[in-house]
Amino acid sequence: MNERYTRREVVKLTTGLIAATAFPQLAYGKKKKCKGPKDPSQRVIVIGAGMAGLTAAKYLSNSGFDTIVLDGKDYIGGRTHTIDLSGATVDLGAAWIHGPRNHPAAMLAKKSGISYDSHDFLNTYEPFYSKFIDNFLTSDAIKTYLAYANDFNQEVSNIVTALGPQAKARDVIEIYLDSQELTGLDRDHAQLFIELDLTDYAAPIDQFSFYSELMREGNFGVSKGDDQILDGGYKSIIDLLAENLDIRLESNVHRIEYDQAGVHVHTQNEVFQGTHVIVTIPLGVLKTGNIEFSPVLPDSKLNAIDRLDMGNLEKVIFVYNQKFWDTPLDGAWGYGSGLDLAYSQFIDITQFAGKPTIACLYYGQSARTIPNLKTDQEIIAEALSLLSKFIGESAIQPIDTYVTRWVNDPFTLGSYSYLPVGSSQEDHVELAQPVGERILFAGEATHETANGTVNGAMLTGIREAMRLGACPNAITGLNKFARKTKKRIRKSQRKRK
Repeated sequence: MNERYTRREVVKLTTGLIAATAFPQLAYGKKKKCKGPKDPSQRVIVIGAGMAGLTAAKYLSNSGFDTIVLDGKDYIGGRTHTIDLSGATVDLGAAWIHGPRNHPAAMLAKKSGISYDSHDFLNTYEPFYSKFIDNFLTSDAIKTYLAYANDFNQEVSNIVTALGPQAKARDVIEIYLDSQELTGLDRDHAQLFIELDLTDYAAPIDQFSFYSELMREGNFGVSKGDDQILDGGYKSIIDLLAENLDIRLESNVHRIEYDQAGVHVHTQNEVFQGTHVIVTIPLGVLKTGNIEFSPVLPDSKLNAIDRLDMGNLEKVIFVYNQKFWDTPLDGAWGYGSGLDLAYSQFIDITQFAGKPTIACLYYGQSARTIPNLKTDQEIIAEALSLLSKFIGESAIQPIDTYVTRWVNDPFTLGSYSYLPVGSSQEDHVELAQPVGERILFAGEATHETANGTVNGAMLTGIREAMRLGACPNAITGLNKFARKTKKRIRKSQRKRK
């Protein structure tokens, strides 16, 4: 019980999810130029200007395809949205490169002269303010509860095997706590540390499936290494991908028609005609059924959409004129929570924001309920009340603030996908399958091993570009990965026949 593992590290160790391929920059390869599409009349409509959509569009455009990108928002980037907040550069959505090795964004940054730096969480969980005792936990207490969380990670596979596929994460945790004969505050704190270790899934504990995660197979597309943050935020990669693309913002798609001849994509003001469409709409929006498909999507696709679900991660940002606090070595600067996990993590991002800035993160069920029940002012006041425990009353005087609401943004309806009870890895695979050879699907929820990540989103964009015949050399350094992707596509097609 001495070595510390996060939940995702345990899943990677259990299933063998260790990193795969390498990636490059946005230009033609030097050895062999692209010949362009076999059919010059091909026109590809990409729905969604997030990471998946822009990656697919860039690959296709570089390969000579007539490509257009539609997005209902008034900015590019989707769930990667960098803003300037009173001089601070802040990523409101995805912010970290979770390991630069085998990560396309990291390689694009490296090849394009965009810097990034380590911001790894050491998971010391210190300082930790406990709502249970209205005070800070001692170092010894933190070590004790971390030991329980680490031991749980070692035991979870055995418990899940005994309970079976319908067991909710809450059931698994309760059985472990019972086995340790924990009661009172010790039980509350041990449970809290176990659940905090699951926050990267952003899933409600009452719905998340350990069984489905542990049954994942493969390592394709999983990045590796310490967490990094990009200089200038993810906007630097988004702008790189979007350069010279035909992008139509505030084009809200509500109907997609397709037949053997091609596709018609309806927005509020215009109908776009093409030979193919790549749908990169977030899972949360697909689940609403607000986008009409004609003919309707196959039952297998609809069932996969229904079984998967969106996790929730929200942020409250505080910007100050001066930094008046000390930052411990841990990248995760301060924790304060009860079992609701509300406002559970405070992170000093001054190094990357360019101005004294603290980000408060909260996840799972609290990130579903709080934005729907409270105003921005109420959320800011509650988070500041907890932050003041760490840095004093000066915490209540930021020069600017921002509250995210991904959960009820009509173009996202959540943060990223996870596997609830009753779902499986095959649902990600099914979601990725083309329909009628005209409709293709990309986005983080369509990646079978790296869902919920920027690298997963980018890799699915490359996958669909390859499926349409984009040139493997269209982006320097991606040719080996592109050829491997083509082989995977052919293997998958043979398997499904």
